[in-house]
This record gives sequence, C-alpha cells and structure tokens, in this order.
Amino acid sequence: MNETPSYEMEIPCEEIMETMKKSIYNNFHNYSSSSINKDFISQRLSIFKILQKINMKMGFKSQTYFLSAYYLDILFMKKKKINMNLYKVGLAALCLSAKHCENDPIVPQLQYFVKIYNNVMGYKNIISMSDLMYGEVLLCKLLNYKLNYYSMYDFNAFFFCHGVLKLEQIKDIENDIKNNYLEENDEEDCIINTVLVKNILSKIYKKTRFYLDMILRIHKICFKYSPLFITILIVQKSIEEVLNGEHKKSNCENFETDVDEFSEKNKKYFKEIMNDFYKIDFESS
Repeated sequence: MNETPSYEMEIPCEEIMETMKKSIYNNFHNYSSSSINKDFISQRLSIFKILQKINMKMGFKSQTYFLSAYYLDILFMKKKKINMNLYKVGLAALCLSAKHCENDPIVPQLQYFVKIYNNVMGYKNIISMSDLMYGEVLLCKLLNYKLNYYSMYDFNAFFFCHGVLKLEQIKDIENDIKNNYLEENDEEDCIINTVLVKNILSKIYKKTRFYLDMILRIHKICFKYSPLFITILIVQKSIEEVLNGEHKKSNCENFETDVDEFSEKNKKYFKEIMNDFYKIDFESS
C-alpha cells in the first residue's frame, strides 16, 4: 500500500476551526438577564471557586475546570430546571469534564471526588456517592448527552498552538530579527532572537490567561457572547498590551508619538491572521 505523505494527512486549520465552532452554545439572540436562574447567578462565583480548588487538588488541567464551568453556564442558558443543590451539580459537572478531558488513568473513582469535595466544603453540603451518580446522569440528560463543547480555554490554546503573531510584529520590536533568521548569522544571534519570540509569546499567553480567568467571573459576558468571539478579543487585547510594552522599552523617547500608529499596525496584522489563516472575519460579527 502506498504511503500518503504526512503533509497530505494534516487537517487544514480552518477545517478544525469550523468543527470547533459547531460545538459551542450560541446564546446571543436568546440572551435575557431576567430569565437566568437567580440562585445560580448569586452562587456562580462561589461554585467556580470550589470547582477550581478541587480541580487543582486532583491535578487536573485548567481545560477541565473551564469545561465544567461551561457545562454549568450552558445548563442555565438553556433555562433548565434543576432540583438539586447547585454545588453538587457543580461537582457532577467537574466529574463529567474530567472524564471528557483527562487521560483515563488519572481520573479517580467517584469516591475520591466525594472525599475531596467534602473536605473542601468543610463538611457543609456534604455529598454522597448516590448524589454524585444521580448528578452525573442528570447533567448528561440535560446536556442531551453532548459533552464535546469547546470553552474559551480551548480556543485560546488552539490559537497559541497554531500562531497569533506575524514575523513583522516581532520585527517592529527587534528590527534585525528577520535578518538573523534569513541571512545565516551566527548561531548565538539566532538563539537570542528565538528566546525573544518565546518570551513575547509567553507574556501574551499569560496575559490571555489572566483575562480568561477574569472574564469567566462575569456572567453577563459569558452568557451572552460566544466563547470564540470572547477569546478572539482577549487575544487581540493581550497582543496589543504586550507588544506596546515591548515597543515602549526600545522606543522610550518616541513611544508617545507613534503608539497609535504602532497599535493600528498590530490590529491590521491580527485581522490578517484571523482572515487569512483561520478564515474568521470577526469584525463583521
């Protein structure tokens, strides 16, 4: 059998994105703050803090926590009636998220979820095994057995895996970076500029994570807007803030005079990346 070249087997980035977009819950046209469960709104942040603590104690990925939070938001965006303690529903959401996101060998049995939950809660709102099993089944039914949703965290990770910057943007920070890569300069110069790029990307990613955590707390944004749309704006803002900061370091004297021009240029680059690479015309949304 003839082997297919590896590059032919790769799935185009825009095709993956189109698949991901089909697995988000779009509540934009149905959003109404008055129709959302008031009990959930008042307890939402507290529930999320508990889930985040349990997620960390379990050693799970941040992806698992964000998906569990998204499950809960989807339930109440759908205006589902839930006759169960909301904290217990939250733990059931985390269990389902862990089974969906984590590798099977590290997902503990239900009794460990129960034990850690009861320890974190200080034995208030104690949950039993039967409660947790009931909660999992209830959530599966209310979610119509669809668990493969993509949260803001997933879209953020996707963008950083596939690229959020153009070479021209790094060039504006370090004018000779392109020459160092293209003109076969000595290895040390290449390493320096490789480190520069990694450091800038690391700063941008940390900034996006800060905004993701902050936005997740604001129910009016999470309930109304698509996680893809929110993530795009977070990435754009983070890039602008970090690159402006790097630009200011190397252009202290002239920074105030050219900051607007520099920002507009970066917005243009970001729009080009979204339109040309990801096939997303976010400005028309």
